[in-house]
Amino acid sequence: RDHDRGVVPRASELKIEKPNISLSSGEDAKLTEEMRRLYQELQQALDAEDKQKVFALVHKLQSMKEWPDGIPQSVKMRALDALAWFGGAGMAEAVGFLADGDAEVVNATVEKFEEMLCDFDLGDTGVSEILSQIVKVVHDVDALDSFFMELNNMRDTVKAQTALNIFDSKNPDAISVLEENLDFIFGEADYEVKTREDVERFLKDAEQVYKDDPEKAADDEDFYGPPKN
Repeated sequence: RDHDRGVVPRASELKIEKPNISLSSGEDAKLTEEMRRLYQELQQALDAEDKQKVFALVHKLQSMKEWPDGIPQSVKMRALDALAWFGGAGMAEAVGFLADGDAEVVNATVEKFEEMLCDFDLGDTGVSEILSQIVKVVHDVDALDSFFMELNNMRDTVKAQTALNIFDSKNPDAISVLEENLDFIFGEADYEVKTREDVERFLKDAEQVYKDDPEKAADDEDFYGPPKN
């Protein structure tokens, strides 16, 4: 990212090694036959780098009657590793792990989301969509504070709309963390941004800038949007 434009660099160049999701013999022995078959398919799909198959198998795991608390922690942790390896594309399935009754699984999921949000291929609109969903279920204030730093990687219109979505999440923890960070997130405004109404004003102003200057709108789409194939 271009430091001169005041945008926080994103860790898009990080090379994440493919995880080893093999279970120990002791962990494997605890699985039901159905879960063992599913897990073996998951290992094979990851080895083959078959993204859609991995997502489908995790979705199938989440559809089992044992989900979430009846699924062994080892299986959930490694399924989460498999999803995270594909970057932001696996976020929809990863959201399901945030509802787990196991605090270790939830904490691991939050960490994976922090990694996934750095996926350059998402663009600012993709990150916005994901943030708008996860703020409905995440209540850890430190995690929310970390997530909200991604607003600094967004063009003004997307940033403001994302903030409004957070206000609409009905999650008091998310709203409180956002309000604490409004000054920093919207620090470039010519006026103080401290309330939802201020954010709405900021959004209207940003939209007007693009209407008045279509070339800037196009430049920002190239800069902030997902890479074009």
